[in-house]
Amino acid sequence: MHAEYTVKVGEKQSVHFGADLFNVANQKTQLRIDQLQDASLGTPNFDFLRPRGSGNIGIPPAYQRPFNARLLVKWIF
Repeated sequence: MHAEYTVKVGEKQSVHFGADLFNVANQKTQLRIDQLQDASLGTPNFDFLRPRGSGNIGIPPAYQRPFNARLLVKWIF
């Protein structure tokens, strides 16, 4: 969700205040599961159908990230 409000400071200047809201309902949806039935040939995978991913750089998270917000102030001249 994004909201922005503009205040005119002069004829050519303005200040913008805004907010970006992510996961507003704070859902905890599972995004990824381990779908590999075997870890290797003939070796069972004990994490089969469990959440997979850590959320580290390059690895998508297993669950949806919690609610967070980003605020902005922008001066246009």
